[in-house]
Amino acid sequence: MDDLLIFPRPVDSSIRCLGEQDVLPGGSRVYQLILTYNFSQAKKGEVRPVAPYLSDHLYESEYESQLWMLFDSNKQLIMCGDAYPQKYAATIEKGDYTLSLQVCHSKRQQLERLKDLMILLKHKLPSPVSLDVYSSLVQAMKPSGTKFNSVKLSVGASAPLYIFPPAEDKIPKAAKPGHFLEGSISFAKDSEAKKVDTSCMKYIISESPASKTKSSKDKSQNNNKPLPEQYQEALRSFQLSWATKLKDFQLVGDVEKEATDPMEARLAKLGILNEQDRLSHLDDIVAAADGVLDCIDVVQLAGYCGIKADVGSDADAMKRDMNKKKAAVIESLLVKTNALADFPEPRIAAIDDVMVEVQKWIELKEAKVVPVAVKHARIHGHYARAIKLLSQEEGTRKKDVEDQVVELLDKLNWDHCARNRQQWLLRRFPGKYPLF
Repeated sequence: MDDLLIFPRPVDSSIRCLGEQDVLPGGSRVYQLILTYNFSQAKKGEVRPVAPYLSDHLYESEYESQLWMLFDSNKQLIMCGDAYPQKYAATIEKGDYTLSLQVCHSKRQQLERLKDLMILLKHKLPSPVSLDVYSSLVQAMKPSGTKFNSVKLSVGASAPLYIFPPAEDKIPKAAKPGHFLEGSISFAKDSEAKKVDTSCMKYIISESPASKTKSSKDKSQNNNKPLPEQYQEALRSFQLSWATKLKDFQLVGDVEKEATDPMEARLAKLGILNEQDRLSHLDDIVAAADGVLDCIDVVQLAGYCGIKADVGSDADAMKRDMNKKKAAVIESLLVKTNALADFPEPRIAAIDDVMVEVQKWIELKEAKVVPVAVKHARIHGHYARAIKLLSQEEGTRKKDVEDQVVELLDKLNWDHCARNRQQWLLRRFPGKYPLF
């Protein structure tokens, strides 16, 4: 299996009558249908758009025009294609993308039929998924059954083959029920014959049992707790969710007093302070971040993170608890660093100390850390380091990031680089989608 095929429906469709230049010799006007599709790319890879209803037909097609354009989230044109999908494959980065498909016809009714037309997107897999083949059903059912090797057949003879489905960990995470894997199968033994004697093969993906198993396990572990304890946990979560929405510090304080572990309440307080006019109470943000860190045993957490495998009876519950604490430590350190850097006179020594702690728990190239690490580099005048951090961001680049890079290049007096990046901004971040 070489490709994952998904088939999104259009999120928007519009039909309009074209201008004077698109008039047929008999005087008939030409109508244009534009279909818009959105999809996401989990990581860098190759994608090939296919419109099965229209593809591989040009002059013999009922419709007059089949063109598509692929854009990233910044409206930058990535690639164009027409009725022959095998000619066009775009290698795209991680991110969100938009595909526009144009179909033309002299009768509006013909285009109305295509307003819900699905399109196939063939995503090339990072590595092919091989399927095991057996000569009998009994061997296919055995955990260590004998796989099919080879057999000689005379003309007109046949032999059964039993193909076992791929393991769950081999199926791409982006695949959903109804999507399918596509590849090829060859029955010839000769290497030259394999190049011409191949057949298309598809595997339709069904619902994965992994998610059900995980959710049922979490539910069963939660049901082991006494009902009053379950009620108190649910009540605290409900109160904190509404306290965050209402910006109610008193409610957060009440929950913190009643809770045996104040970490979640203090995190909620930190979140409120970090959103509500944060520059006016930076000292309170620093104090709230310290409050979260004070209620976590960092030494115990570091010791747990250094364990390769926990085989205890409560390993799953312990893992969830420690992951929650680790996330709280990282968030508190990042918010604290951000606040210290926003003071009129940044507290450089304190920022350096916190950044040392941050690097103990998470890498600086992580998306959530990059803005804070860039601030730290700016404070020390390490503009080249800040550019390097911004350039490590995966996926589609954002305009505010490119603006920062241009500004930092100016600070380094690299005028030629700044001019080049500035000129490319107009092409990489157009104001609107181009017309067909």
